Amino acid sequence: MVDLAVVTSSRADYGLLKPLLELIPKDKLTLIVTGSHLCYEHGYTVKEITHPYEKIEILLSSDTSEAIVKSMGLAQIGVAEIFSRTKPDCLIALGDRFEVFAICSAAHVFNIPIIHIHGGEVTAGAYDDAFRHSITKMSQLHFVAAEPYRDRVIQLGEHPDTVFNVGALGCDGLTKRVDYENNKSCVLIDHPETLGNDNLPNYLNLYNFLTFNLKLYVKVINSGLDKGSHKNKNKEATNSYPREAYLNMLKQSDFIIGNSSSSIIEAPALGVPTILVGDRQQGRLLADSIVQCDLNKTSIEIAIDTVYSDEFQTLMKEDYYTPYKGGNVAEKILSTIYDRFLDIDMKKGFYDL
Repeated sequence: MVDLAVVTSSRADYGLLKPLLELIPKDKLTLIVTGSHLCYEHGYTVKEITHPYEKIEILLSSDTSEAIVKSMGLAQIGVAEIFSRTKPDCLIALGDRFEVFAICSAAHVFNIPIIHIHGGEVTAGAYDDAFRHSITKMSQLHFVAAEPYRDRVIQLGEHPDTVFNVGALGCDGLTKRVDYENNKSCVLIDHPETLGNDNLPNYLNLYNFLTFNLKLYVKVINSGLDKGSHKNKNKEATNSYPREAYLNMLKQSDFIIGNSSSSIIEAPALGVPTILVGDRQQGRLLADSIVQCDLNKTSIEIAIDTVYSDEFQTLMKEDYYTPYKGGNVAEKILSTIYDRFLDIDMKKGFYDL
């Protein structure tokens, strides 16, 4: 049986990985927990993890470029000891976080095959974009969320036989709501646009505009750990919710606003409109339920009026287009891993492709 290491660095990837983790026998799983999971400022979400785990403390009390780079170095130092001791057959990594990139870089040096989930995507407004593509180039097996993403991974030079379009883990088990009652409430999650200079947008102004100018009830969740994330801290915000509680809250809201990846993947699957603000997610495939706008009052007001319009609300009740589909994604990923590499030498199976 294959010994699998899995890395999780935040509430975002753990919620997606959990169905996969539950399918892996515990004696064959090394779960590596790091990043904001271990930070009280971000909800100390390690408390939600029920599997045995190895932890790597990397966080510094800062969100500067220097602190982020030092955190990446600490992640590599910590995981080197874990890899030497546990000797996993391969590493499963999801997404594009700097912590995940650091650990994948270490796995690459250790000659541990990497299985990458959610490659091929684009987030032009964040430095995560380069991390994601770099992880792709270090990986030997790829599970993507849509066909254009599979095409991009192949364009990056990966063998077509190693790239599988299995859909989005985040959509597994989600059902579209039937009732749509406007209650003048929304969910707000905004992450910094980390690509470029350090003059990052101040999203606190967005919260104030929604609550005081537009009289909306705003359920705001603080951003994850990123360069500039401390500037976006809101005293009215919750640092984190367990995934099920978050999805229930989202389903009861009129819309989600900001630039969270859940507004692009989970919200359309739940039948919740999205107002996508700014450039962080520029380049992602978007559902018909998403309205894009700039970070200014006029553009946001137009977007909100669009969401509340009769035409848009009729659309939300229909079978509108979304590029992300669920459907036993975790099972597809794990069965593919086992089918291809269970009965052969792992490294030979990966590197001889």
